[in-house]
Amino acid sequence: MNNFVVALALASTAWAAAASAQSSAPSFKDCAECPEMILVPAGQFVMGSPDTEAGRETNEGPQRSVTIAKPFALAKYETTVGEFAAFVRETGYVASNTCPLWQGTRTVPMPGTNWKNHPFAKSDSHPVLCVSREDTDAYVAWLAAKTGQKYRLPSEAEWEYAAREGGQRPNETGVNGNGLCRVGNVADAALKKEVPEWPSPVVDCDDGFGRATAPVGSFAPNAFGLYDMQGNVWEFTQDCYADTYADAPTDGSAHVVTDCKRRTVRGGGWLNGPGLTQGMTGDIKGDGEHRPANRGRNSPGAHFDSMGFRVARDAR
Repeated sequence: MNNFVVALALASTAWAAAASAQSSAPSFKDCAECPEMILVPAGQFVMGSPDTEAGRETNEGPQRSVTIAKPFALAKYETTVGEFAAFVRETGYVASNTCPLWQGTRTVPMPGTNWKNHPFAKSDSHPVLCVSREDTDAYVAWLAAKTGQKYRLPSEAEWEYAAREGGQRPNETGVNGNGLCRVGNVADAALKKEVPEWPSPVVDCDDGFGRATAPVGSFAPNAFGLYDMQGNVWEFTQDCYADTYADAPTDGSAHVVTDCKRRTVRGGGWLNGPGLTQGMTGDIKGDGEHRPANRGRNSPGAHFDSMGFRVARDAR
């Protein structure tokens, strides 16, 4: 019996106890170099935020009921430097270079700074940074070819469903204020101490990490056993960005158009606090509160020091 089937057989027991947020949730790997994956159950939830939610932006509505008809797998962690390095070694892929770094008020291109040479990602266990949507597409294509499985990026709906633990957790519970330092690396007292001139509000708690990413899995998992769903790095999704959900799918699939100018990103990054996002790219947009409904956007070729991804794959 392969690892996926074993994980699926165990999943119902783990999901029954999901509210305890145990890191022992069943997981599997399709190959030695592959990311560790968590089975996410099927279900239905209300996507987006109500007009009354603090920090809400208009791109978070209108709310709608979304049905995730089948279980899917989502990476337990954000893709790491080590995992991306295995892909590059095997394929010879040349990823994005000259990564812009956030300097407190603006981004500055830094020649020689890239995914494998970055001051904010100090080891193979940190999330890979400075990768573009094209780079992520190449990585998931490699995983799919290597394993024969349908690896991809998650849709926006799948991402929010997983971040909200199947819709069981309200948007604001445990993700704003001091609770953020329990679940993720965000703009907080540690950042303000390291960079006193930091121009935007920070969360009034200390997550132990300042102006840098944290190794994946450094904080508490959510009820599905997924780590860093808030903070650390923004995560690419499959979706083409749209200003509202007016024409968005309700079956959990991605919103895709032929001429896609911007991609949706989710989850917030290490430099986002309780106020408005710092405008680090001139394109990412969001309220910076790391709420599961919060949405950002970026061009497919853009790569930054707070941008990463995690992979999904279809269940059989």
